[in-house]
Amino acid sequence: MFIETYKILIICFSSSIILSVLSSKIAQKFNIFDYPDSSRKFHDKKTALTGGIIIFFSISIFFLLHLINYANQNVQSIQDINQYMTLILGCSIFFLLGLIDDIKNLSPNKKIFFFIITLILLIFIDDDMNIRNISLSVLDYNFSIGAFSYFWTVICFLLFINALNMFDGINLQVTMFSFISVLYLISFHSLLNDFLMVVGFSLLCFSILNYSSKSFLGNSGSYLLGFLIGFMFVKTYNLENNIYADQIVLLMIIPGLDLIRLFFSRIFKKRHPFSPDRGHLHHYLLNKFSNTNTFLIISLIIWVPFFIAKFTGLIFLLLIYQFIFYFSLIIYLSKKKY
Repeated sequence: MFIETYKILIICFSSSIILSVLSSKIAQKFNIFDYPDSSRKFHDKKTALTGGIIIFFSISIFFLLHLINYANQNVQSIQDINQYMTLILGCSIFFLLGLIDDIKNLSPNKKIFFFIITLILLIFIDDDMNIRNISLSVLDYNFSIGAFSYFWTVICFLLFINALNMFDGINLQVTMFSFISVLYLISFHSLLNDFLMVVGFSLLCFSILNYSSKSFLGNSGSYLLGFLIGFMFVKTYNLENNIYADQIVLLMIIPGLDLIRLFFSRIFKKRHPFSPDRGHLHHYLLNKFSNTNTFLIISLIIWVPFFIAKFTGLIFLLLIYQFIFYFSLIIYLSKKKY
């Protein structure tokens, strides 16, 4: 039995809707909630952590249906499954790590250890994940990383995963960031566009719950999306040759700078670099603006320069602008009394 692509998409889209409707019941059944506290969380009642579940099971159904086609020796499905087996494995592992973290609250050291081991395993299985060269838009030259490529690839994925996880501080922020990233990848006619459409639709379904604070992504969702978005950008960069490294850096620069600044700030304060606090950009903005306005401000900060770069090619100049603007804004907001 061969399942046509449009039927696979309909089934997956329907699954996203059903999972979203059942979100609260799933959270009640497995007791997966985020509870308010007085230190850094803004919600005033327990909230379901089901965003990761909605996304993961939607894409799992997609891959299951492709496996059925694979079993029937459909040529296209064989190519997709062989090429993206690491994507299935990686998504599963990072989702489960996040789910365990949501339930058990893993220590930062344990999380980083499992992240590194998982990434080394995945790169060993799929050499196309390995970033061997750095290609910049301003130079007609590829810089070879050589023997440091495996180390560099692990660092890049850790930045993707941890930056998105730490970026997940207000409703819609990571959800819409991931959704627009998915649309951007589709615009490149990236490999597995059907898969990206499923991811995008599941994000839209979840965003309705997230906007009304009925559900949060949870670590299961942010780890999953961090790996998934990172994987698709790295694969597109390595195999398609139609995106530059500095374009990806421009996309990630605000979450990335927030991560790096807090990493060293916490070490300077003799705290664990991945311990939670209220020092993120969105925390500073929330002192003055509402949740919705903070989301809109950060979205404009990220996406306006990014799309200007896409249509003008001024990537390097906009990278410098974003760097200066980010730290100027942090200095201004940190000194401001509200």
